[in-house]
Amino acid sequence: MGAFMFKNYLTTAYRNLLKNKSYAFINIAGLSLGLTSAFLIFALVRYHFGIDQHHAKADRIYRVTSQFKSPDGGEDGNTPGVPYPFGTAVKNDYPQIEQLAMIEEQYDPMVLIEENGTRTKFKASNDSEKGAFVEPSYFKMFDYKWLVGNEAEMKNPNTVVISKKYADKLYGSTDCIGKIIKYDGRLALKIVGVFQDYEDNTDFPFQIMPSYASLKEFYGGELNKSFNSTNSSSQCFVMLNDKFTQADWYKAMPNFTKKYIEHEPEKRKFLMTYLLESHFSKEIGNVNKNLVLSLLLIGIFLIATACINFVNLATAQALKRSKEVGVRKVMGSTKAQLFWQFMAETAIITVISTLISIALFYLAQPFIHSLLSGIFKFTFYFSPILILYLVAIVLFVILFSGAYPAIVLAGFQPVMALKGKISTQQLGGVNIRKGLVVLQFAISQMLIIGLAVVTSQLSYFQNKDLGFKKDAIITVGLPFTPKQDLIKMNTFKNLASGITGIENFSYSMSGPPQSGWVNTTSLQFANRPKEEDFGVDIKYMDDKYLNLFGIELIAGRNILPADSAREFIFNETLVKKLGFKNAADVLGKTVKWKNQNLPVVGVIKDFHMQRLSQKINPLFMTSRMENAYNANIKLNTNNVQNTLKALENAYEKVYPESFFEAQFVDIQVGV
Repeated sequence: MGAFMFKNYLTTAYRNLLKNKSYAFINIAGLSLGLTSAFLIFALVRYHFGIDQHHAKADRIYRVTSQFKSPDGGEDGNTPGVPYPFGTAVKNDYPQIEQLAMIEEQYDPMVLIEENGTRTKFKASNDSEKGAFVEPSYFKMFDYKWLVGNEAEMKNPNTVVISKKYADKLYGSTDCIGKIIKYDGRLALKIVGVFQDYEDNTDFPFQIMPSYASLKEFYGGELNKSFNSTNSSSQCFVMLNDKFTQADWYKAMPNFTKKYIEHEPEKRKFLMTYLLESHFSKEIGNVNKNLVLSLLLIGIFLIATACINFVNLATAQALKRSKEVGVRKVMGSTKAQLFWQFMAETAIITVISTLISIALFYLAQPFIHSLLSGIFKFTFYFSPILILYLVAIVLFVILFSGAYPAIVLAGFQPVMALKGKISTQQLGGVNIRKGLVVLQFAISQMLIIGLAVVTSQLSYFQNKDLGFKKDAIITVGLPFTPKQDLIKMNTFKNLASGITGIENFSYSMSGPPQSGWVNTTSLQFANRPKEEDFGVDIKYMDDKYLNLFGIELIAGRNILPADSAREFIFNETLVKKLGFKNAADVLGKTVKWKNQNLPVVGVIKDFHMQRLSQKINPLFMTSRMENAYNANIKLNTNNVQNTLKALENAYEKVYPESFFEAQFVDIQVGV
């Protein structure tokens, strides 16, 4: 096909489309919407399957996670965290491991800068601005491109590296090596390197990384040296080779756990999860792989539906164009020429639809990000592979949508066409067109039913009784210090309680009941000879917490006002796990806690501490205000903005080096 002939096809096709504006508009609109939806879905699927694929050594990196076993040998829980001494123990016992790096993940880092007498505070603006304390070996496993400086000094305490995005945010440029920042408003760190922003998606989007050696000062003392305590933020990565493989680790693990875990080592496992599989890991991942594949199938269905709609419209239009075909054949056009003529029309419609889809795709991205609260970015415009995918989709749509109508139109007999005697029977057969319509409706019905099920589930989650109240309640984070200043806490509480519009005030470790932030510990109950064979979650809160969140007491009473642990409250699940049928039976019994025997004074109705898909764990609650990191505040809904402004002013008076951030509880809780 020569260039002149190709140009002629396109010119004629363009004129025909101008003549049939309604037909062209309906087809372009339908294809554009279908392609836009499919592109958004494909980009999301690509994000999940492309996580951390860009690291050159990704095929040798493993993420170490902790697994807890129940007495019957089943899984009792998993966490991405490991004990603080884990890294040192593994390095000492297995020096043949090529690289090992411990990190301490930080979810909402705050940075304070003091220059020329001016104090400026910066807070993470979204989930992609995570931070982490990291060991230098972390950069020997994961790929980073250094713009200024490097990780060489990260073996020393009080050093930090940041991303270009963060450098621009703090200083307006990457010319910041040697400058001092205060991490969390209190830990002085010297900037020693600036790295290029991530070019692709990752599960570890750290923008600011202090040295792991700084962690001791950040927490105000030596890190916990016990293997019995596990923090989900304390994580470990290893890079293996032929000298030490994943299989070697699992052979060595029984002896390793016996050596370092004193109490029932057989109930602990440290799993080495392949980095490229950890995103979908059932143990620690929060992404269901089958759900992502279902989304991919929906995207394919959307494109198929748009193509079928195009075919149906084109064949319906065929009767109207039969005389045009007859004239062209009488004038000498061959069947092949007519075929390519109609394919050219399909190509123009598809290309225009694709360009519109790309524009809509770009406009929809901010909405999708806010809707999904995602830390991902779409790399649709920048990835050569995705450009090839786009070209492949366009070619598929042109062929799938255009081939059948073009064959039908090009196959008309000229005499019959000129006489106007082309019938619907000659449009390729009624059965084929009916089949396409049925298929289109079947796909549409399936998608509608799926949408109805999802909507029903979301409605269920949103309206389900979580076991606590969440309306008109905000949480305000306190500085993350090793021990809270109780005098400052009382001052802030007094100032806040005097603000018009604040109805109730409470302190707790983790904010709302369903925050998912809990500590897990062992429990020795009622002078029993040994600890229970299951872990128990613990939450710290004050005496106002239950009332503020409307958590129901089903037996006993609330704890009395106290700054330290003096009394305990159990949930229903813990009562049952201890073997009691009646909640009142545990009242007055004691719990051994830090060498004290403290009484159980109340039992509360179960509430959801994590997502609804997760079971409710046994829980006890007590007061320990030195570990309270959140203020929970019930608001009067009148004039909320003025109330929040007054609350911010009160916070600034008490915590001038911290960052005021209020979040509504009904937004925080998940499903």
